[in-house]
Amino acid sequence: MLAAAQQTGGAGAVDVSGGDGVGRGIESNINKERLAGREVTERPITPAMTCNEYGTVIISITVDRTGKVLEAEMTRGTTNAALCLIEYAKSIAMATKFTASEDAPEKQVGTISYNFKKIE
Repeated sequence: MLAAAQQTGGAGAVDVSGGDGVGRGIESNINKERLAGREVTERPITPAMTCNEYGTVIISITVDRTGKVLEAEMTRGTTNAALCLIEYAKSIAMATKFTASEDAPEKQVGTISYNFKKIE
């Protein structure tokens, strides 16, 4: 069975689906981006996932004042470091946009958590 991703934390819940009708893809309930004082303004459309792994992936993000994610790297708390999960989570994180803030540090660090689950 392929995996589904659930992104977890404090910005609300959104459903984003992708796939080809044969069980591949992800469902994302997005509600666990953690970036002090900033909220998500744009979530990427996620492509079908072909990885047959599951677990939690925590991505450390570095965001500039305009809300653009500059860096995304796996961090502590990840329960499955399969390369396909890590690369998939990093690509989603890099395409996420946050609110702009002139008062924010030039580079602000936060996290996004993804919970990949088996699709039955």
